[in-house]
Amino acid sequence: MSEHDSTDRTITSLPLSSEREVEWTHVLVVVEGASAGERFVLGRELSIGRDPTCDVRLVDRSVSRLHCRVSLAEQRALVTDNGSTNGTFVDGVRVQDSTVLKPGALLQIGDHLLRHDVCTTAEAAREVELAQDLRKAREYVAALIPAPLARADVRIEWAFQPCAALGGDLLGYHWIDDARLALYVLDVCGHGAGPAMHSASVFNALRGQTLPHTDFAAPAQVLSALNQHFAMERHGGMYLTMWYGVLEPRTRRLSFASAGHPPALLLEGARSTRLATKSPPIGVSEGRRFTQAQAEIRAGARLWVLSDGVFEFTSSDESVFSLDEFERGLLETPRSSPSDVQRALQGRAKRGVFEDDFSMLTVSMGP
Repeated sequence: MSEHDSTDRTITSLPLSSEREVEWTHVLVVVEGASAGERFVLGRELSIGRDPTCDVRLVDRSVSRLHCRVSLAEQRALVTDNGSTNGTFVDGVRVQDSTVLKPGALLQIGDHLLRHDVCTTAEAAREVELAQDLRKAREYVAALIPAPLARADVRIEWAFQPCAALGGDLLGYHWIDDARLALYVLDVCGHGAGPAMHSASVFNALRGQTLPHTDFAAPAQVLSALNQHFAMERHGGMYLTMWYGVLEPRTRRLSFASAGHPPALLLEGARSTRLATKSPPIGVSEGRRFTQAQAEIRAGARLWVLSDGVFEFTSSDESVFSLDEFERGLLETPRSSPSDVQRALQGRAKRGVFEDDFSMLTVSMGP
């Protein structure tokens, strides 16, 4: 049953005098795009575009600076295009003049898709409050990720983009001691507040090194401890995949272990080596023993650690992108930054939208 179905039945069961007392509010909900989950209440008018002064700002290369506006006239929402470069579409039809935006209609602006909802004023207020709470949670998760690292011997960069208001991915690094650096990317199943908070709990256990009787310089021990403390039957059925490594910049030695996670890619010149150990995801098999391996990151080499959302998406030509294609692309453009790679891949994705969280961390060794 939809929200509108429930609302309609409630209203029609009330006396006529109560019907007239109901106040309706028009809301635009971003259902696809980088701003997915955002909600905007329509008063008299909402300006939409890339410009910071717009009421609805969409950070999207295919959106014009002042793209369009949605106004309210006699309780009808009207869409007017401001002469945008790529056009404004309602349910797939390009807007020529002012077009009525019916309840439930989809408004496409660049790579973003917005739905027009009509609900009571009280419902709209609750939904806006919920959206604000989600925004705060998203900001909290983003604040957990450490800033990029730039040293003479080692450099760390990253790119991170949840596919929804809140996702299940996180990435990070921390110094275990003066000589050893822990690196990790994790991916909790699902999206939303539950997986996001679960990933934050795992992240904080790593960063704070709070897992008892665990040597955080031993990747296999770390995964075993996480598997014990985050068993899925005690955490709402949630499990996670993970890649965890420990780098000694002075010796260039890397110890690593993975659990159901895509391999990290070690690029040295024209060669790529996949670094992974075979183990199931964390939380699905209590008492599981994990293994680890070692590699050397030579001067000038670069390590790419990523989640599956980086390469598992539908391309604009309807083909499915793959790890093999991603790996070939890296070898062709070895000096690209994570943000450059993210923009390039988003340009290949269908409607410019990733279907899963995008998490990528790179480690570059100095001379």
